[in-house]
Amino acid sequence: MSADRVIAIDGPAGSGKSTVARTVADKLHMAHLDTGAMYRGVAFAAIEAKIDLDDGDALDALAARVEMFFDGDRIFVDGTDATEAIRGQAVSTAVSPVATNAGVRAELVRRQRAWAAEHDGGVIEGRDIGTAVFPDAPVKVFLTATPDERARRRAGETDGVDVEVLAAQIAERDLRDSTRAVNPMRPADDGVEIDTTEMTLAEVVDAVLAIVPWSVRGERGEPASASRPTELDVVEDVAVGTGVEPPAPRQRAMQGRAVQPVTEAPPLSLGARVGYGLISATTRGLAKGLYRNEIVGMERLPRTGPYILAPSHRSGMDFLFAAMVTRRRVRWMAKESLWKYPSLGSFVDVMGGFRVNRGTADRHALRVAEAILADGQPLVVFPEGTRRSGEAVEDLFDGAAWLSSRQRVPVVPVGIAGTEEAMSTGTKVPRPGKTVIWIGEPLWPDVPHGGRIPRSNVAAFTERILPELQDVFDRANAHRSLGGR
Repeated sequence: MSADRVIAIDGPAGSGKSTVARTVADKLHMAHLDTGAMYRGVAFAAIEAKIDLDDGDALDALAARVEMFFDGDRIFVDGTDATEAIRGQAVSTAVSPVATNAGVRAELVRRQRAWAAEHDGGVIEGRDIGTAVFPDAPVKVFLTATPDERARRRAGETDGVDVEVLAAQIAERDLRDSTRAVNPMRPADDGVEIDTTEMTLAEVVDAVLAIVPWSVRGERGEPASASRPTELDVVEDVAVGTGVEPPAPRQRAMQGRAVQPVTEAPPLSLGARVGYGLISATTRGLAKGLYRNEIVGMERLPRTGPYILAPSHRSGMDFLFAAMVTRRRVRWMAKESLWKYPSLGSFVDVMGGFRVNRGTADRHALRVAEAILADGQPLVVFPEGTRRSGEAVEDLFDGAAWLSSRQRVPVVPVGIAGTEEAMSTGTKVPRPGKTVIWIGEPLWPDVPHGGRIPRSNVAAFTERILPELQDVFDRANAHRSLGGR
C-alpha cells in the first residue's frame, strides 16, 4: 500500500469535510472518495436485504459481496442509485452498528486502499483515514467545529429536522465514534487540526493546500495560498426591484476581472453534442407546428461570449423553450431528482443539464456553473428557482445575480408565455396551443473592480432583475393574447 499521494481529511458530522475535500480535489485535479458514503452504502444494502444489524456474521458476508461504485458524486449499490437513500433517516439510524462492525471495517478499508492505489492517491474523507486507513499519508487534516455550528449546517441540508434534535444526534454520534473499540475517531498525532467554526470555505481550503507538498502553485499558475473568494453565500429570497440602471456594455472592461473558477466545465461527449443538435432541431419544429411558437427580440442576445439566460418558469417544458432562443448549445441547472430515472437523466445529460440540490446553497453546482461561464458558454438559470403559477414574478433567488457578478457576464431576462397552459404541474401529456418567448435587454452587474463582491451588491442586482423579468413575461403574455391561443 502506498500513501504517497493521499490527502486524508477526517472529522465529525457537520465539520465541513465533504465540501472541503471536494474543493481541494477540484483544485488539485485529484480523485475524491467519501468513505462515509461507503459505510452508508453497506447499511442501505443491509436494509434492502432485511439483515439483522446485530448479526455480525451476516454483515461481514454482506460487506464482502456488496457491489458499490461511484459516478461523480453519486453512489450505486448493487446496481441501484442510492445517492439520496443513503442520506435518509433509515440509513442514518442503521449506519452506526454497521460502521462499528470490525469485519465490515476491515473489508471497506481494503477497498479504500485499493481505490487509492488505482487512482494514484486522492483526497479521501472519513473519520479514521489519517489514523487507521492511511496512517502514512503525507497530509492529515482533522476538521472540527462547535456542536451548535455543526447542527446549524446540517439543518440547512436536512428538511424538517429541528436544530436541537440534530445537535443531540450529532453529540450521540460523536460519543459512539470517539469511544468505539475499533479505530475510534480522533485527530492523528502528526496531523493538523482545523476549527472551521468561524472560517469561510476559501480559508479552510487554503489552510489545507498550504500543507500539501505537491501544491506549490494553484490552478492556472496562481499561488495555492491566494485568498480567492470561493465560498458561496446562502441563497436568499428577495422582494421587489430597485430600478437601478445597469451599466452600459462598454463599461464591462472597467469592472475588473472575473473570479477564477475552482473547477473546470464538465466536458460533453461527441454523442451528447450530436444528440443535442438533433433534439433541438426536432423541438424547434414541434414548437413551431404544435404551439405556433414565436420568439421576439433575438437581436438582443449577445452574439458571442458567455451570458446567463434568466427565464420565467411555469412549466417543465420551459428549459426546452429557453434553449430555442439561440443556436448555440446552452447549459442549465436541473434538480437532482431528475437523475432518479436513468432514461430521463440521460436525456438531461444530452441536453446540457447538470445537477443542483434545490433549496440549498449548492456549492458544487455553482462552481460548475461558474466554470461553464468562464469557458464562454451560455447558461440557463431560472431565478424563480422552481415552477410557479400565474402572471406574477416574485421571490427571486440570488443565484443568477451571484454568478453574473462573479463572472462579469450579463443576465438576459426571458419571458415564456403559454407553457403553463400547455403543460402545467401534474400534467403528463402536453396540450397544443400558442407560445411566445420574449427576450429582454441584457443586464450587466454593478460590481467592484477587485476583491470580494458584497452580498448587498448581489441582492441589489437581484432586485434589478425582478422587474425586468416581470416586464418580459408581461410582454410575452400580451403578445400571445394578440396572436390568439
